Amino acid sequence: MPMDARDIEKLVKKAKDDIIKEVHDRLPRKVGITVVNHFKQNFRDDGWLDNGLHPWKRTRRQDSNSPDAKYGPLTSRRNHMMRSIQASTSPGQVTIEDPVPYAAIHNYGGDICSYKEKSWQLRSEIPNCQKY
Repeated sequence: MPMDARDIEKLVKKAKDDIIKEVHDRLPRKVGITVVNHFKQNFRDDGWLDNGLHPWKRTRRQDSNSPDAKYGPLTSRRNHMMRSIQASTSPGQVTIEDPVPYAAIHNYGGDICSYKEKSWQLRSEIPNCQKY
């Protein structure tokens, strides 16, 4: 059965619409799932899996005799930081984020300040800051 120009035009338009839907909707969701799974696997393996395993630095907690010494550098009983990794998509793009407040310190470093507490009502005026 021969195709005329209108049938060919419809097929080309349908293929174009399918490609646009794939790039703007389906592909970002698939990439987001793959990337989130990759980051979670990094947590399970205690290091970065880019071009082989690059282990994370051991922590003081791991070298102690505490019950939590069995957990890796960024893992814990609850694995809160690993479980909170999420992907958000918009047309043609994926954003990976971890809304846990301390995740940025692990990624980029920074100052963590704590106050030496004498009691709940009285804190010393000078915070104890450590650079990470």
